[in-house]
Amino acid sequence: MQSYRCSRLLCSLLGLAALGLASACGEGGTPSPSDGDPLSPGGSPSDSAGPQTVGPDSVTPTPEGSDGPDSSGPGPDGSGPSNGPTPNDVGPDAPPPPPAAAGVTECVDPELIGPTPIRRIGTEEYTNAIRDVFGAVINPGQLPADEKLGIFKTNVVTRLTDDHFERYRTLATSVSADVIANFSSLSDCAVTDAACVTGYLDGAARRLFHGTLEDADSARLADIYTSLAATDPSLAVETAIQWMLLSPRFLF
Repeated sequence: MQSYRCSRLLCSLLGLAALGLASACGEGGTPSPSDGDPLSPGGSPSDSAGPQTVGPDSVTPTPEGSDGPDSSGPGPDGSGPSNGPTPNDVGPDAPPPPPAAAGVTECVDPELIGPTPIRRIGTEEYTNAIRDVFGAVINPGQLPADEKLGIFKTNVVTRLTDDHFERYRTLATSVSADVIANFSSLSDCAVTDAACVTGYLDGAARRLFHGTLEDADSARLADIYTSLAATDPSLAVETAIQWMLLSPRFLF
């Protein structure tokens, strides 16, 4: 009984195998290389019947004569040649050259820019400078009024007028008179001591001229003092101080 059952099972398996072979060959025909069997010699996957399935684990066939995937593309780190056009490519697909940098045009007409205003000293600055350098106290109301630009005090709008200059000249005369009245205590010099006086005048001018005294300005001070000192040394000192306080180096 057991042998009969095994034979019956074997017959069933043989029948199923024959049925599958007939389906593959078509009406009992014999498979041949031209029928597109991908496992037979000469067959190709493109000739096999039915659609081909491409999955994430499938490998794309490489055409004959190719060395595999294109190795001219950039590597994982971005290195290597690119398939796209590069700046050195020449041809219809080459990118256009970058535009040329705009040239700098030299300004030949200053009127195109307009005047550059120079800031004039403010009332508070003038008052503090006179106090710090000469120890004198002035009335700020005697100075030209400050101009405002927005919320800031800045004297850049109105140019120096005759009234402005007259106010500055009057103050310079008053300050120089106060200095000569207390000159010995302020300078530790006698008005007749030329070396000491010129040293004091140079120091005062340097402070008034924002920390810088040019050689030409120092020589001018010495000339003013020596030209008058022989006849009136006090007038020589006063004149030199007035020159400092009216100098553009101090007012601007």
